[in-house]
Amino acid sequence: MISSLTPGINPTYQIVNFVEDSASELPSPVDQLLSLDHWASLLNGSRIRPFVDITLEGSNTIRVPSAVHQYQLYVDTAKIYDDAEVDGTLTAGVIRGVNHTHTPLILATGDITLSNSQTGAIINSKPTGSNLNITLPGVGEDGAYFTIQNCKEGGTTTILGVVLGRGNVLGEQYSSCTIYWGGDSWYGIGDLI
Repeated sequence: MISSLTPGINPTYQIVNFVEDSASELPSPVDQLLSLDHWASLLNGSRIRPFVDITLEGSNTIRVPSAVHQYQLYVDTAKIYDDAEVDGTLTAGVIRGVNHTHTPLILATGDITLSNSQTGAIINSKPTGSNLNITLPGVGEDGAYFTIQNCKEGGTTTILGVVLGRGNVLGEQYSSCTIYWGGDSWYGIGDLI
């Protein structure tokens, strides 16, 4: 019969074993199926290795490795078969895979003001008159960018806001530019005049 469950984390030792009288120190690895040296080789530095101590009748305790501690998940690798949803911030060193997203497309026929939430959008400028103004956000967010193309023959597209580049006008049909936030200003590359 299980008399208690005790979760914890221990970055130094992770071993499955019976511990007599609920001793706080782990016994020597003699005659164990999994040796202490083997487990120590899997620790990989200071990575957190959660465990659950299960105290059984007779004051014996078994320490079972786990991947969860205080609603946190600790794993080295994972395979997710279905969807994963993150409500908070996702921080990753490197993400690899196939991108199945689509670039947002904005059709502008009149003056528009862009927001940081539209970053990555392609703006097709097709002014109903001879000119269309696109106003940039006053301050950008890190990584914000927009791709703009002037699609009208005889029309121009003017980018309003401080743009560090050759100019701020797309003056020919199908001329295009990318405007990005460089940490202190908006920068423009492409066919700006």
